[in-house]
Amino acid sequence: MTKTTAGYVPPAYLQELARLVRPLKERSHELMSIRPGSRLLDVGCGPATDTRALAALAGRDGRVVGVDQDLHMLRAAGNRAGPADARAAAPAHLCATALRLPFQNGSFDAVRCERLLQHVSDAGSAVREMSRVTRPGGRIVLIDTDHTTFSISCDCPDVEWILRNWQCSRLANGYVARRLAYHLGQAGVQVLDTQVTPLHTGSLDICRTMIEADLVESEALARGVVTGAQLERYRESCRRFADNGVFFASINVITCYGVAS
Repeated sequence: MTKTTAGYVPPAYLQELARLVRPLKERSHELMSIRPGSRLLDVGCGPATDTRALAALAGRDGRVVGVDQDLHMLRAAGNRAGPADARAAAPAHLCATALRLPFQNGSFDAVRCERLLQHVSDAGSAVREMSRVTRPGGRIVLIDTDHTTFSISCDCPDVEWILRNWQCSRLANGYVARRLAYHLGQAGVQVLDTQVTPLHTGSLDICRTMIEADLVESEALARGVVTGAQLERYRESCRRFADNGVFFASINVITCYGVAS
């Protein structure tokens, strides 16, 4: 079953992160080879961050559907359901899991899935479902975060390593980004390319929001993965870099795409 160990993620968080990853998103739309009238699916659509943009690309004769199992997200998506372009049809948003997409075989010309598979225990089954609902010759674009590449300005590499590994282990599938090509291939999809996009920020606040630091650190502390003294030393070190105007953090996002058979 789909599992999000982090629990509910506020739509506001995803919107803030969306601003940071806008170039990555726009590139993913290009990789879908969208034409006027295209039928498009966004798996794990969240609060309609991408479906409105996809609808504008597909035009009035297109069909854009977003699915998510989080009702909070779908309510937010419903509040923003109108297309970004008046010449486009409004996207639809449905409650469904990646493991059981409520569509017939070959229903879509292109499917995208962004930063969802890390929360899905059986990523292989989810990708096979995406392949099933994509027509032969259609595009599938997978995007996920490689949490093992997270790097942050601090003088505590030991604590940074502990927290980085904890973030990977607490997720249902924290290492999935390095296996996107494998999952596509196993689903019978011809892999065209894998691309790496580094995201970086000089803001400690944005960084902590991006990695859900408060939640990750509190869980690590409660589980005894890190001590209170270690955590305070780590936080103080990060604050010191930020106060001196030299803070930097980065993480890689992996995009893998291919053609359905």
